Amino acid sequence: MENNKNLLAKLTVKTDHRLLLPVLSFVKNLAVDFGFGADDADKLMVVTEEACKNVVKHAFKDEPDACFDIIVSKRDGRFVIGIEDKGLPFDFDSEENDKPKGFGLTIINEYTDEIKFVNLGQNGKRIELIKKFPAQLQESGISGTSSPETPAPASSAPVTEFEYRLMKSDEYMKLEQLVYKTYGYTYFQFVYFPDKIKEMIGSGLLLSTIAVTPDGHVAGHAAVEKIHTDSKVAEFGMLMVDPLYRDRHLGIHLMNNVISNAREHGILGLFSEAVTIHPYSQKTILDSGGKETGIMLGYISKEMSFRKIQDEQPARQSAVLLYTRLNPEPERTVYLPREHSAVLKKIYDYVGIKRLYEKTLLSELNLDEPSAIDISIQQDLNIAHLDIINFGNDIEKALKVHLRELLLQKIDVIYLNIFLSNPAAQHFNKTIEALGFIFCGVIPELKEGDILRYQYLNNVDLNIESTVIVSDMGKELFDYVIKYNSTN
Repeated sequence: MENNKNLLAKLTVKTDHRLLLPVLSFVKNLAVDFGFGADDADKLMVVTEEACKNVVKHAFKDEPDACFDIIVSKRDGRFVIGIEDKGLPFDFDSEENDKPKGFGLTIINEYTDEIKFVNLGQNGKRIELIKKFPAQLQESGISGTSSPETPAPASSAPVTEFEYRLMKSDEYMKLEQLVYKTYGYTYFQFVYFPDKIKEMIGSGLLLSTIAVTPDGHVAGHAAVEKIHTDSKVAEFGMLMVDPLYRDRHLGIHLMNNVISNAREHGILGLFSEAVTIHPYSQKTILDSGGKETGIMLGYISKEMSFRKIQDEQPARQSAVLLYTRLNPEPERTVYLPREHSAVLKKIYDYVGIKRLYEKTLLSELNLDEPSAIDISIQQDLNIAHLDIINFGNDIEKALKVHLRELLLQKIDVIYLNIFLSNPAAQHFNKTIEALGFIFCGVIPELKEGDILRYQYLNNVDLNIESTVIVSDMGKELFDYVIKYNSTN
């Protein structure tokens, strides 16, 4: 029906109502990407939903394995959503003659500029939902039959003052647009679910700081994410700047505003994973007082890419683990494994955290209770986390069982977290490393105490040559981790 010049997207979908939400989100995001405001994009999502439900409910009433197509195109200054199927024929004439219309078609007529029914003969039928592009886009030529113009280089963006403030929950679409401009669709999966972002901001789990231009454009974003609403340590991340506004020092200003907001909320510190594909994220965090505490090998999927910086990588990329102190930590006792005590003490001194180093005998430990290990998997990153809650005499067996399960699931990287406040942390390093885990680093105060993190690479190729490490301490930690990776 559409030639490739006009075609924007074509999706083939099974008649399963559970598949409609991601499809509708895609249509909505596509509408936003091509210039529609959030309100119009929501309406286009609603009319698409009504048309798709009609296909699922009526055209394929008793055919659960059937499929239909959603075809999005731009034609003569209009955004066209076509739904095609080869299901039960539909009486178009009864809808086009002034007969009573159901709620669905009433909404469709209200929210679109035009609706068309097309008989495709042996190819079935098609309904077209048509909406004119906003006037300013028609004037700029974006909505015509030619492809959208390539974004102007960063130097063409006007010099302006930015307002730095917390993002409101109803501004989630602005964040999605910025993610797209920065990463396309290669960023962490949860960002592409608006309801999830809205919920996290509303509940206080996500404190998002944005840089806004005078005309309301979001030029940059950075966030603090809590594990729980009462968490005293949070993760700094989601630092991104519109390519049009790079080289304006937005990153450091965003980071400073994030730190100020987090400190006011009583957060002790921020941990973060800075990419090693480029130096910018590391420099921003270091300039704001962050300190390296470890290296997470293979943390970032090779599919992640950065607009105007780097295309998809040939292998998984590592990340630098950093910690930024905001408020004084409580005094704590830690039990360091002998093999890594020197580097851990150096990290504590470097970050400026005082700890009381204690030792204990293995015979003094109570290991009668069975081991307890929490498991979490991040599907979009294809990584897993194992948290040892309790050490028992069966710890080696328990780790072997969970490790085997994760390897069978073809998880790329497995991180093992141990509470350094547990005296057993001092005695099982050899057992852990004998299974293939290697040193990663430490995260202070992550869960009301410090976490020692190990890592396991499941046949993962590392592009060591392209790894960018900014500071001397970061390079020293990277060399330390790579040494253990090569010897284990």
